[in-house]
Amino acid sequence: MTQEEWLDEIERFVRHLKRNTPLAANSVEAYRNHLRRIVSFAGGLTKTCAIKFSQGAEKQWAIKTVSGAVDCYNKYVEWARRPKDKVRHITLSVPPSFEHVPSRGDVERLVAYMRENGAGVREVTLVRFLAATGARISEVLRVTVGDVRRGVSEQIGKGRKLRRVLIPKSLASEIAAGPLAENAGDRWPLFRRHAFDGRRFARRGGVGITARWACKTLHDWAGRAGLDSQAFHPHAFRHFFAKEALKSSGNDVSLVCDLLGHADIKTTSKYLKLTQAEQRQGLDRIADWI
Repeated sequence: MTQEEWLDEIERFVRHLKRNTPLAANSVEAYRNHLRRIVSFAGGLTKTCAIKFSQGAEKQWAIKTVSGAVDCYNKYVEWARRPKDKVRHITLSVPPSFEHVPSRGDVERLVAYMRENGAGVREVTLVRFLAATGARISEVLRVTVGDVRRGVSEQIGKGRKLRRVLIPKSLASEIAAGPLAENAGDRWPLFRRHAFDGRRFARRGGVGITARWACKTLHDWAGRAGLDSQAFHPHAFRHFFAKEALKSSGNDVSLVCDLLGHADIKTTSKYLKLTQAEQRQGLDRIADWI
């Protein structure tokens, strides 16, 4: 097959993903881009091409990108009924890094700054909600007003498994009594794009915010507050929650694993690893022998 024919083959696979899988549009686009990388680098989507890509593409792309492309290729050959053409998954051995995770003081400073400088209730509540639940941004976008009133959001989450996002009672009560829930139906998204206009939301139930909007909002407000903007993105709050929950619970890994919705407790255990700043503080505290 020529390169153009391989690109057409990719588009047929993409149409299959759109019609027959629950993948989000961004995920489908990622499959398209990854497979195109393999074709552009190795000339096709055969097993030989995939091996060539996995062994040589690290010079051009990050190892995580190469690994993702190989996984997409394996999904493609399953669809193409060529299971023998699968190649070995590339295991990432890069240790997790939590150097760019906001501290408790940083989060409190950001919330205070936002309140003092005209941020809306929606923006402030988003920061507090992320910090208090440890939910993924995709899960936060699916939280409804009714979920807040019940104190829990039950969703089909990662891996098509039931995911329960528990909301602390104090925060849930405050939100339920505030403007985000006022005059809102149980099925309305908690975080909506526009202010209630008395008619549109009554008919449509509100239009939810996007992950991109959430990222930009956190980044912009952190920068304005003089904080490290790299540490303020939605998933960083998941790391923040994990570390703070472990500290407050006396390192109860089992509890925090359940709260985060991790399938494997080993995933939660990685948050026990100290950052460089925490290591420095610990050393300064215990090094009393000099």
